[in-house]
Amino acid sequence: MDNNNSSSKGGHSRRQFLAGTLAGAGSLATSSLLAQTAGKPDFGTQAPAILKNRGSTPAHGYNMLFITSDQESFEYPTVPSFELPNRQRIADSGVTFLNHYTTSNMCTASRGVLFTGRHVQQTGLFDNTNYPYSPDFPADTPTWGHALRELGYTVGYKGKWHLSKASLKPGNRNFSDALQRYGFDDWGAHGDRFGLPLEGYFDDDLIAASAISWLRKQGTRSNQAGKPWALTVSLVNPHDIQWALVDRPGENIQWNEQVARVLQPAPDTPLYRRQWNSPAPRALHQPLDQPGRPASHAEFVAAWDQLVGHIPSTREDMWQTHADFYLNLLADNDRTIGTVLDTLADLGMQHNTIVIFTSDHGEYGGAHGGMRNKGPGAYDEHIHVPLMIAHPEGPSAAQCAALTSHIDLFPTIHALAGGSIDQLQQLTGNLPGHDFSHLALSADGDRNALRPNGLLYWYDGLLTTDRNFVAKATANALAGTSDPDLKPDFSKRGLQRTLYDGRYKFSRYFAANCFNTPATLAALYRDNDVELFDRQNDPDEMINLAATPRQNPKLTESLNRQLNQLIALEAGKDDGGAVTRAIESWGEWS
Repeated sequence: MDNNNSSSKGGHSRRQFLAGTLAGAGSLATSSLLAQTAGKPDFGTQAPAILKNRGSTPAHGYNMLFITSDQESFEYPTVPSFELPNRQRIADSGVTFLNHYTTSNMCTASRGVLFTGRHVQQTGLFDNTNYPYSPDFPADTPTWGHALRELGYTVGYKGKWHLSKASLKPGNRNFSDALQRYGFDDWGAHGDRFGLPLEGYFDDDLIAASAISWLRKQGTRSNQAGKPWALTVSLVNPHDIQWALVDRPGENIQWNEQVARVLQPAPDTPLYRRQWNSPAPRALHQPLDQPGRPASHAEFVAAWDQLVGHIPSTREDMWQTHADFYLNLLADNDRTIGTVLDTLADLGMQHNTIVIFTSDHGEYGGAHGGMRNKGPGAYDEHIHVPLMIAHPEGPSAAQCAALTSHIDLFPTIHALAGGSIDQLQQLTGNLPGHDFSHLALSADGDRNALRPNGLLYWYDGLLTTDRNFVAKATANALAGTSDPDLKPDFSKRGLQRTLYDGRYKFSRYFAANCFNTPATLAALYRDNDVELFDRQNDPDEMINLAATPRQNPKLTESLNRQLNQLIALEAGKDDGGAVTRAIESWGEWS
């Protein structure tokens, strides 16, 4: 749907290779938008107390609590009685950004952008670090952890990281200081959680408990010493949906021996037994081979079916079970977030702390022909994500329509922490993102206020570009064999560049061995599958207006030119980089 007038998020719809892969695959235009000048709600569990901090900035500067979920879409199945009260507490206390988008998926790719403020072409973090062909985090790349540390903050990190390989290795190491080189202190003794089956259900409360302990100790001590703190609480769920087993009793439609060790039904607890009678996913029955659809969508679905079993698009009952599981994961995750917010209130810190909530990426949830998880495609289900910023000096229960992106969060967080442009440039050079801290303090921005040229979305994931590769590799893993010559068909068009300007969403899909910057319409269609949606008139993104060169050529040419210009401006030359190096060295890790 078009989010010019959407409600706020809370409470409403919103062998080595395969061993690692199976374990962790995936692992507005309104002019003034409800900006209220009433006081700030309390994060306590009772009705919000009204308090404003205008003119009373704490001497040590504002603390910062950055909470992330994993695999949470901006919209989720619409159920009248479904509520997420703790997300609503944040929304009621600040600004909900109605048009916030991830810059790249999968988990690592998105988080790399989120924490470095740089595109995947610049960091090399194009696919999940638990995949053996994927690069490690470049240690010389600063994060906003480094930036806040330089501004005098005590900086902590709790929960999922999924950005460096060393933290994934088993052993008896204490990982508490493992993220110091990346700008974050006090991580966790047991290392990373990158999204194993039911890992969120098992460990999100442990992550929150560690965060609570940190707030009580390091956070309190830091403020007592006259220093602000910044804590990231990176929760796993609703990522558990990736491994959801939704077969009906007595059926083995999704389940088979190949996926038996990763699929998990919902936990048998009262919370997870709740049924919501949610509607079928949007465009569930849309054919994957519909004229105009890029071939990568069908490849993606077939590849994931090899990894997590097939859920037929004809089985709405199974997809309803999938939706129930997802909603209950959100509810459980929301409960966990509440324990952290309660602690903030108990410590009396809620009035001098900026709270930011977002997710690394979304979840397809069966939309557009039974797509699950995240990956290729520019559909809103998996690239449109929640963002709320509650600032003690900002408006309450406000909404902002401006297009924003994960690439913009680094400069925004730095500015909210009181950093100057000169300080940021001295540390990072020129970041491609836009500082939208002023919108967190006013919510006064129409759709194109921040990004008049639109925003970029990248997808360079190699795993699911070739269904045949995944089938053979999975079979080898199950049999305990390996094939050093096995590799994906890199000529399949599974990589993607997307421009979204607030109305038109333009994408081109190309092969991993054919990076290109098409300057003409002929070159565009020669080397790419092309997709164009008009979200003003086609909010469900069903009609490809550029399936052939004869359709809307002038508009297509214009958007292609705009995409090329934005890539050059924000990321530089788009020549493959780490992806090309991974292809050239394929198999050297086996």
